[in-house]
Amino acid sequence: MDIAIPNKKLKMDSSDATIPSVTSLLARIAELEQELVQTKLLQQSQAFKPRYNGLDRKQSSITGGRTGFTGIGVQDEANKQSNLLTTCPPRRSPAEASKCTWNRYLLRKPEENTHPATTSVEAALECARKNNLDMDEIDRTMSWRPSYETTISCGFVAVDLKHHLVLSVYNKKLGIYQLPKGRTQINESFLKAAIRETIEESGVVVTPLPLLNWTRANPEDEGDATQTNGSARQHSPPVVQACPDKQVVSDTLNNEFIGVVNYMDPQVSTPNTHKSIYYFAATFDVEAHEAGTEGKRYEEKFIPCAYGLEDTLKVLRFKADRDAVTKLVDDLRLTSISF
Repeated sequence: MDIAIPNKKLKMDSSDATIPSVTSLLARIAELEQELVQTKLLQQSQAFKPRYNGLDRKQSSITGGRTGFTGIGVQDEANKQSNLLTTCPPRRSPAEASKCTWNRYLLRKPEENTHPATTSVEAALECARKNNLDMDEIDRTMSWRPSYETTISCGFVAVDLKHHLVLSVYNKKLGIYQLPKGRTQINESFLKAAIRETIEESGVVVTPLPLLNWTRANPEDEGDATQTNGSARQHSPPVVQACPDKQVVSDTLNNEFIGVVNYMDPQVSTPNTHKSIYYFAATFDVEAHEAGTEGKRYEEKFIPCAYGLEDTLKVLRFKADRDAVTKLVDDLRLTSISF
């Protein structure tokens, strides 16, 4: 008797010395089903042609790895193989496959969920108790705000470490000193928005400064450092002071935001709009800027300023901005950088 599986057959013959058990047959069938799923996904990925801004991605005849369009690259063979690994489920042993079969079906109705906490109030309360959570209090303090009632801005607390200066701008329209910052653009990362807005308002070229900034962002994977998550753990300087909260990362250089300013946005027509300003750490070179080797055109309504720490704290109009500068100085100390 032959049990037909696509491209494979399990042969059973009366002349065999041993007859496979039902358990081994089911395990083999599960393994072949997994291979079939991988094959289908592979075929789909090969048939799919990525498109960017309505243009087919084509390989450059010069580099073989980039297109003629700025910012669009073509994966090399190694990246393609890596992509396949993330696209296709990894092969599992029959035992592992049998444990994961439930993942193939998403529950369609609440009554299909048989977890005790869904059918028993006592079980639900026990779950919350074990996790030391007050669900009613969480529900009471939790809030929802639609995107059009939320303004996101990003900026820098930038310092010249050599001359001990802090970058600020004087807003001629409002008559106040403030830190350079501005609204994000669609699909723009917070860090890139901070760089762009700082240049637009001050004309000063800044460089993000990795610090031992205490953050609740998850630690990056080993060897997976990027511009936004900072350097890998092994390159971090000695820790001056560790945070007692175990959920706070305090021993890793990073470019995460150093703090957030929140307030009601008075410059919009939609009522009840909240504004959040994410501040990052950066350095700048006042000598290079004034020599003309670094610098960009900036908006005329701002006057760029580079004052000492004490003067900066005196002139900044808002306490929240002064708190941001103070936080940066603390982070410099934690990173063993003198200022």
